[in-house]
Amino acid sequence: MRHLFILLVVLASATASFSQKVDLDKETIPVNYLRLPKDPLPDSYKFYSSIVSSRPNDLPSIGLSEASIQKYLVVPGYTRLKTGGDFNLELTIEDFKYEGTTDIQTEKKTSKDKNGKEIVTTTYKAAVKYIQPVALKIRNKEDNVLLEKKWNETAQEYKSGEYASFKDVDAFVKNGMAREISKKRQEDLLRLMADIQRQVAQKYGFTPLKDNTELWILDSEKHPDYAGFQQAYKTAQTAFGTMRSEAPVDSVVLLAKPAFDYFSGQISKYNPEEKGQKKLKYACLFNLAQMHFWTENYKAATDYANQVITNDYDPKDGKRLLEDIADVQASLEKCKKTTRHFAVVVDTVAEEKAKETVYDSDKSLRVEAYKDEQKGVSATTVEKVGKIVYTNGKEINGSFLMDGPTRFFADKANTRFSTESENSAVAYVPDFSKLSSFSIGEDLYRCIPFKSALSAQIGGKPSVEIMQVVYESPKVVIYLAYTGDRRSVAFPAEYAILKVKDNEMISLSGLKFALNLEKGLQKEFSDCKPVIEQIEKGGFKRNNTSMAELGKLLDSCF
Repeated sequence: MRHLFILLVVLASATASFSQKVDLDKETIPVNYLRLPKDPLPDSYKFYSSIVSSRPNDLPSIGLSEASIQKYLVVPGYTRLKTGGDFNLELTIEDFKYEGTTDIQTEKKTSKDKNGKEIVTTTYKAAVKYIQPVALKIRNKEDNVLLEKKWNETAQEYKSGEYASFKDVDAFVKNGMAREISKKRQEDLLRLMADIQRQVAQKYGFTPLKDNTELWILDSEKHPDYAGFQQAYKTAQTAFGTMRSEAPVDSVVLLAKPAFDYFSGQISKYNPEEKGQKKLKYACLFNLAQMHFWTENYKAATDYANQVITNDYDPKDGKRLLEDIADVQASLEKCKKTTRHFAVVVDTVAEEKAKETVYDSDKSLRVEAYKDEQKGVSATTVEKVGKIVYTNGKEINGSFLMDGPTRFFADKANTRFSTESENSAVAYVPDFSKLSSFSIGEDLYRCIPFKSALSAQIGGKPSVEIMQVVYESPKVVIYLAYTGDRRSVAFPAEYAILKVKDNEMISLSGLKFALNLEKGLQKEFSDCKPVIEQIEKGGFKRNNTSMAELGKLLDSCF
C-alpha cells in the first residue's frame, strides 16, 4: 500500500507539472541563403557586362560619374566583365533638358494686424520644368532583348522656396537655382538607380541574404521543460549562426542535431488533449518544421508542417509553412537548382571566350557628338590630324579645325587646334608667336622670321610669319608665306625660296619677280640649267605643285 501511495503522489505531481501555465515566446535564429530569381536566365549564363551611355558632362554636372552609376548595375550570382559576357545591361541617361523658361510665380496673402488693419503680403517663387529620361536595356549574346524599361519620361518641376521680393528670387535664379536643381537631380537619380538595382537583382540575380527566422521557446521558468527548451534554442542559434549562403548546410545540421533531437523527442511526451501540452507539442512541431525548412530537408519540413495542422493548436502556421515550402521548391525547379546555398565558381577559360562578345551601343556616338559640340564642329568644318611644336620644344598632338575651304591663321579666325580626352574635347586658336612649327594633315608649317615683299613697311626687322613648307631638302626650301593682318594667302600668293647654305630668303613677290615670274627666275638662277630649260618649256606658275617642281630643279644646282 505504501508503494502504491508513493506512485500516486509522483503521478499527481507530474500531472500538476504538465498542467501548469505554459508561456511561449518567439526567439530568432539567423539564416543565410540565396534569394532565387523570379525570371532565371539560362543555366549556361555565367558572365555579364554593363554600359552607361550618357552625355559626358551630364553626370559630372551633378557630382556623379560613370563609375558611381556602374556600382548599381550588378547582377548577383554572375561574374561581371568589363566587356562582353552572356548578357549585357545598358543604362541610357538621356540628355538633360529644360522645358520652357523659368517662371516667377507670385502669391498674395491677406492678413490683419492687431488693430484689424488688412495687410497684403506678396511672395515670389521660381519654378522650372526639366526632363531627363532613363532607360535600361538587357540583351543576351544573341542580341535578343530580355528587358527594356524606361523611367522619367514626363517632365519634372522644380520649385524654389518663397522670397520676399522679386530681386531676391531673381538673384536666386541667376546664382543658386542651377545648383539646387543639380542636387535634386543627383538625389533622384541615385534613388532610381537603387530601385533599378533591386528590380534587376530580384528578376535575374541570386542575391545573398542575411535574415532571421523564429522558433517558439518555452518561457515559463517553473516548468520542468524550461531548461530543455532554452538549451535547445541556444544550440540552434549557435548552429544556424554558422550558416553561409555560399556553403552547404551539412555542417549546420550536424551542429544543430542536439536541438533536432530534443524537439523531436519531446513530441510524444505531450498529451494533445491537455491545452498546455498541446501548446508545447505545437511549439516542437513548428520548430522542427522551421529548422528542417532552412536546412533544406523539405520532405521532413512538409511532414512536420502537416503535423502542426493536425495538432490543431494553430493550424494556420502549418499552412503557411507548407506554402513557403512549395514556393521554394517551385523556385528551385524553375532555376534548375537543388539548393539555395552555393558559391559562384568562375571558369577562366569560359571567361576569356565570353569577353569576345561585342555589344553595340550609342555611347561612343554620344561621346563623339559631345566632343564635336565642345569643338564647335559644324556641317562645313574640315578636321585634320595635326601637331603643334612650341619654341621650348613641347609637342602636342591633336587636330586642326577649319571652317570652310579658305584657311586663315589670325586670332579669332577659323583655324583652331583641338585636343581630346576620353570623354571631352577643347578647341582654341593657338598663339602662333609661341610656336616653332605645326602640321595640318601632311602639310608642315614653320613660324619663322620673314620680311614680306608685299609689306608696305620700309626697313625694320623681319617679323615671325607662318610659312608652309612646299618643298624641302638639305639644300633648298620652298615656302608659301601666310602674311598680312588676316594671315591668309596673299593674292597673288607669296612664295619664298630659302638657300639653306647661305641662309638667304628670296621672296618671289619682290620687284624682280612680281611683274614676270619667269624673267625673274632667269635672272636669279641663270646658272641653273634645269630651271632655264623648264622656263623655255612652259615656265612655272604660282601654285604649290609648280613651286615644288622648282624646288627639285634648284636642288640639283645648289
